[in-house]
Amino acid sequence: MALQFSLVCDTPETIDSPCVVVGVYEKGLLTDAAQRIDKATDGAIKRQIESGDIDGKPGNLTMLYAPQGIKARRVLVVGLGTAKCFDAARFRQVHRTITRALDKLPL
Repeated sequence: MALQFSLVCDTPETIDSPCVVVGVYEKGLLTDAAQRIDKATDGAIKRQIESGDIDGKPGNLTMLYAPQGIKARRVLVVGLGTAKCFDAARFRQVHRTITRALDKLPL
């Protein structure tokens, strides 16, 4: 089965999807999408950062299942590394990691 995806112009917390992907940089710096998801889920991402489950290192993945406060059934949080080092090469690396992870899910 081929991986299907769509691009929409909507806020991540309102998308009804099997999985939403958001990024976190090292030192707990959330992307805008991650901030929106975190706020809607009453701090689910920040709690995982504080517990050490999310560290923002490049390619590290953490799945949040059935988070309350959003429509998506899962949130895949991907580590982006340091914000100042996030370039086209890092983007491609992260994209490959995300694609492999999503391919393994029963979506």
